[in-house]
Amino acid sequence: MIGLLFACSSPEPQPLRPPDLTLVITARDTLTDPPTFSLTDTHAKTQQTILTGTLQPGAQQNLPGILRLYGYQSGAFVGNDFLLERPDLQGAFDTFQPDACPTAQSVNAWLESAPSPTLLVLHVPQGCPMPPTRGETWTIGLGDLRADQLTDHHTRASLHGPGLGLLDTLQTTADVMPTLLSRAEATVPSDAEGHDLIGAIVSRDAIVQVGETTISLRTKQHRLVVNDRPLPPTLNTKAGALFDLQNDPNEDTNVITQLPTIAQAMYAALQDWEQQQQDPSARSRMGEDRFREILQDGGYWESTSRNLSDGDSE
Repeated sequence: MIGLLFACSSPEPQPLRPPDLTLVITARDTLTDPPTFSLTDTHAKTQQTILTGTLQPGAQQNLPGILRLYGYQSGAFVGNDFLLERPDLQGAFDTFQPDACPTAQSVNAWLESAPSPTLLVLHVPQGCPMPPTRGETWTIGLGDLRADQLTDHHTRASLHGPGLGLLDTLQTTADVMPTLLSRAEATVPSDAEGHDLIGAIVSRDAIVQVGETTISLRTKQHRLVVNDRPLPPTLNTKAGALFDLQNDPNEDTNVITQLPTIAQAMYAALQDWEQQQQDPSARSRMGEDRFREILQDGGYWESTSRNLSDGDSE
C-alpha cells in the first residue's frame, strides 16, 4: 500500500483591518450623567481640542491628519460654525462639508464612495436629526457653554464608545484624540495632553476648565471658579467662588470664605497651570502629578478629609 502524505499547513493569519471610526459631537450630553467632566473652553476651542488633543493654540497635529498616515479616509459633516477659526483643521479632512444640519443623503453618498478604513466626524447641532454612521461610534456631548457661564453643568461633557464603561475619573476633551488613535493602533503624539481612556489607567486629581474671562479648577469634590484673568498673585475672594460639588451639585452656595485652605491650595494649582501654559515645551506642561503635588503642599487633601469626616468648616 502506498501511503499518501499530505502536507497540511495552517492558513497564514490575516492582519486585523483597522476599524471604521465615527465621532459624533452633539450639542448636549443627553446620554448619561456620569461623574466625568471635561476640560472645555469656548465652543470653537473645544472643537479644536477634540481634534488636536491639546489646548495649545495653533497645534498642527490632528486626528484626521494622523489617521491619513494609516490609510484612513476622513470626512466631516458639520454645522456651519464648526472650526470657523481653524481653516487649517478644516483642510485636514479629505472631505469637509458644513451645513445647517448634516444630511443623511450627503453622509450616505460619502460612505458609499469612501473605502475603509474611514474616519467620519459628525457635528450635530441641537435640533438636527442624527445622520448615519459607520463602524465604531464614539459620542461626545458638549454642554451649553457660553462666555458668561462656566458652571459645572455648562462645561460638562463625557465620551461614550465601545468598551468604554463608566469611568471613575475626570475626563477632558483632550482625551478624545488619543482614545480614537489607540483604536486605530496609531501612534499618539508625544505632546498630546490627553490619555487613551481604554488602554491606559487614568487617574486625575484635577482638571482645568477655561472660559473667555473665567477659569476654574475642578476636583472630584470641589470647583474653584475665578473671574479674574490673568490670575493675580493672590486670590481675590470677591472675584471667585468655591463650590462643594458633592453636597451642592447645582453650585448654589459659595463656600470660598468657609474653606480658605481648600480655596488657596486650588488657586496655587491654577496659578502654576497658567504659568505652564506660557511655555510651549510639552515637557513643562501641567501634568496630573504636578496638580497632586501642589494640592498636597497646600493642605487640600487633609482639609478635604477633615471636612468629610466632621462636616465642619475650617
